[in-house]
Amino acid sequence: MCDTCGFKRKHMEPFINVSLSLPLNKGATSSARKYNERRENISSRRRAQKIDVRTCINHFSDPEPLADEVYCDWCKAKTKTQKQHTFAKLPTILCLHLKRFDAVTNKKIDEPVSFPSVLDMGPYLPHWREVEQTDVMLRGSERKIVEENASSPSILYDLCSTINHSGTLFQGHYISNVKVDNNWYSCSDSEIHRYSEEHAEREVLGNGEAYMLFYMRRSQ
Repeated sequence: MCDTCGFKRKHMEPFINVSLSLPLNKGATSSARKYNERRENISSRRRAQKIDVRTCINHFSDPEPLADEVYCDWCKAKTKTQKQHTFAKLPTILCLHLKRFDAVTNKKIDEPVSFPSVLDMGPYLPHWREVEQTDVMLRGSERKIVEENASSPSILYDLCSTINHSGTLFQGHYISNVKVDNNWYSCSDSEIHRYSEEHAEREVLGNGEAYMLFYMRRSQ
């Protein structure tokens, strides 16, 4: 979107999974030294508090200013421009990939990430998530009021599988959890065991090593 006139260009792009940067990773500078300092400071404060996957989706769909000016067909000139991701069409199976492997520091981001058993993706549809020119001109507090008053449809997804990664960037082990007929199973290589009904959801949702999350769209 052009910051001057609000003109929008849209580009549809199919996806298999949605790669989500952790909030800890957002806005890092190109300097590895400064990045490490920032990471250590934030990590010490967040170690006891999990990052929520919905916060990651919010960051993914937030507008982001482009470094270079882009030619605007309406202004007939190069202007400051923002880009933004939204979900024009939601799939039956939604795959969320948490970007834990950091190429800048060459390390794994091991902060725990919490995620719900039921995820509402309605607020991320274009009509409710896209920033308009009037939104850009509003102050932060005013924009928040507008967002809170806007009601979006409820499009619910149920968690059906997870993949956890333990270890480092260079070596580790993957364990998947799969829900079948309301029972959760842990799959580690050739070993499969069923979680007890009493503790299944707590075991799956409480694991802070989640790397990929799979949600199934609930029938309307």
